[in-house]
Amino acid sequence: MVWLGTNVMSITHPTARGQGGAILLVEDEPSVQELTEMALQRCGFRVMSVSDGSEALSVFNVHGHAISMVLTDLFLPGLDGAALVRAIRSKDAGVPIVITSGKCQEDALDELKGLEISAFLSKPFTVAELTRTVSDASAHRNAQRLGGLLPAPVAGFG
Repeated sequence: MVWLGTNVMSITHPTARGQGGAILLVEDEPSVQELTEMALQRCGFRVMSVSDGSEALSVFNVHGHAISMVLTDLFLPGLDGAALVRAIRSKDAGVPIVITSGKCQEDALDELKGLEISAFLSKPFTVAELTRTVSDASAHRNAQRLGGLLPAPVAGFG
């Protein structure tokens, strides 16, 4: 569940401006998907929302060139988040991937060992946490493109 704290429309995070970047959002819980999509759109991102890993992979196969970030739940029906990350990494090693999960962080971290992810976001999360995480992952990607040297946002993964 995403905890909004206040009206989603009144919250902005100046460093999280999407500048039109497209995020592939993979979330099987309809209410979480809807609220997350609204928050990301409010920050200027275009959002492609799907509810399972197989559908996400199909969208990525077709639109991967236009996707600037993937935000996915770890535990999904069918193709789970870890398998999705591996499949996406085989096609695009550089796209930022943010993993979300409502499971115990230690259990989730075991699932993520060896995967190259940009960040992990525990559920429930606030809009501020979401936008800060997305902004940080995006900034890291942009610095890599410009040749900057920033530390990886999530230590111990990859």
